[in-house]
Amino acid sequence: MRYIRYLSFSLFTTYLALYLDSLADNVPDVTVTNEPFSLAQTLTLSTETITQQQIRYRGVRTVSEVLNGQSNVQLQQFYESMAVPSIRGFGDNAADNVLILINGLPITNPDISPILMNAIPLHEIDHITILSGSAGVLYGDQAVGGVIDIVTQTPKKNNVQIDVTGGSYGLQQYDADVTRRWNNGLALRAGATHLQTHNYREHNNEEKNNAQISLQDQYNSGSFSLRYHYLQNNLQYPGALSAEQLAQNRRQAQNNTDFDDQQHNDAILQWNQILNEHSVLQQGAIVQTMQGAGVLTSPFSENRYLLEWSPQLSSTGNIRHTTVQNQTGMLLQGSQYQLHGAGFDNQSQQNKWALFTQFTMPLLSHTRWSVGGRTAQSRVSLDTLNSQNNKTNTAAITDVGVEWNPTSQWMIYARRAGNYRFPKAEENAFSLNNTPLNTQTGVSYETGFRWQQRGKKVGIDFFDLLLNNEIMFVPSRSGLFGTNQNLPPTERLGTTAYVSYPITSRWRMGMDYTFINARFSSGFNQGKRIPFVALNKGRWQTDYRTTQHSNLHTEVIIVGNRFPGGDITNQGTLVPGYAVLNMSFNYRWKHLLATLTVNNITNTKYINYAEVLQTPTLQTFYYPAAGRNFWIRLSFDI
Repeated sequence: MRYIRYLSFSLFTTYLALYLDSLADNVPDVTVTNEPFSLAQTLTLSTETITQQQIRYRGVRTVSEVLNGQSNVQLQQFYESMAVPSIRGFGDNAADNVLILINGLPITNPDISPILMNAIPLHEIDHITILSGSAGVLYGDQAVGGVIDIVTQTPKKNNVQIDVTGGSYGLQQYDADVTRRWNNGLALRAGATHLQTHNYREHNNEEKNNAQISLQDQYNSGSFSLRYHYLQNNLQYPGALSAEQLAQNRRQAQNNTDFDDQQHNDAILQWNQILNEHSVLQQGAIVQTMQGAGVLTSPFSENRYLLEWSPQLSSTGNIRHTTVQNQTGMLLQGSQYQLHGAGFDNQSQQNKWALFTQFTMPLLSHTRWSVGGRTAQSRVSLDTLNSQNNKTNTAAITDVGVEWNPTSQWMIYARRAGNYRFPKAEENAFSLNNTPLNTQTGVSYETGFRWQQRGKKVGIDFFDLLLNNEIMFVPSRSGLFGTNQNLPPTERLGTTAYVSYPITSRWRMGMDYTFINARFSSGFNQGKRIPFVALNKGRWQTDYRTTQHSNLHTEVIIVGNRFPGGDITNQGTLVPGYAVLNMSFNYRWKHLLATLTVNNITNTKYINYAEVLQTPTLQTFYYPAAGRNFWIRLSFDI
């Protein structure tokens, strides 16, 4: 099962030996710009970019719907608006093993709550880049299975956009966005969103209010942006259903009391300054606050605060007539989280720092290689009604890779990438035997190729992800609860393949497929599958431009069976796989864009998520997915 690492590094060592004999003499100049750092500028990474136009054609409303249409991303979706992406085979712990970026800056929570990706309106997004594979050196904590970078639009002209959406389950959504750009490079953008729906299930009402404003300035030697985002998110929780309840009425609620109301305030500052023709300094600062209150069996309240600063210096230089690119940076982050309720009062703090550097240089003709390293530390403290817990965790990882471009159509790569994930204070509060958790560390061996010509694209990736001390919540065998544990070594072995090609000038087709064999590689559960990870996921899609002004998008998403979340012994009932057919029609006339989307056309009854509990016997509980549904959106662009 280790053949991928040997395949990857046979290529690397061959080129390394040749490099000792000959360095490239003719290296093209590297242009330093003031554009924000993005995933596309890094080396030997398996990335896919989804543009705003593709998002529009696909007829989706949320970031999670965009991601669900990718075979390399699996979703855990408790409710329609609560989704956690998984890349490279993670189940219950996916939220802490896939890193979310906003404009290249890491967005994390000090507690175990997932990032609310769907709070970002789609009309604000310029593109979404999905990096499949470890990126711990560049991005640090949680960049284990992959990274998702959500890049917002930069105002290029004066514009007013108004969207009105209505659909199934009482869906009403109103979006307004205004941009103003001046000749001196200064730009202002303001927007607001209101959404309300009662969703597919009973007691699952949702109301969301968004407001955002951004100020940007682009000048000869740099750029500056300040973005503020406010979110009010009110959501009722219907709870999980037993198999009997599911068969009786899959739309019913398990309770009529649970809810969560939250208010978020986020500010992001980014500043890029060209120092000279060879270097640029990029800085990012994030301030986040959240206040929440609700009922989950009993009343609770919560508060979250986070402050982060991440400067980075990107530069180029010459060594023996060879151009060397370097990225060196650091991260400082401090956060607090408070959770109050009947019988508990938890207050936690976490402070993290990290230093990293990465070098990229030519190896031979048409070949580049990169090497980098990162060191990091996390200090957490947790105060409860009965105890106090303090823990310091450290990590040190390296990354090495090679990329070969024999022609302008081909790219072949191989890499060994380290990764890590720090435990959070909340996880230590419910650890096995109250023992603080160790740092999760791992190595990913990856290789693959890309080919493209005249609109045709083909790509294949192979990977072997090995983890030590993986952190996961394990249900108790003798009760309703469980503990967070460091697992014995685990392994994810898999491949991803895709092909996209034009059939005619008006008709384009694409297919992609991902296979992931995620298993325990040792310990009591050796050979067992990682819970809630499908072995297979595939997608077929086609876009047909019916007229000059209209487009029809059709997609079929196929997901294999999975063991329920928490079922590390694989004794629960397998959650069946499914296939879903979605279609979307777009028509543009002057400044009006009309979109009609129908999801789950065949009304397939499938499961979004499932988990096992001891009650006292092992029992599976389900979160059913929505049936056939539709929505219509009118967009006015002035």
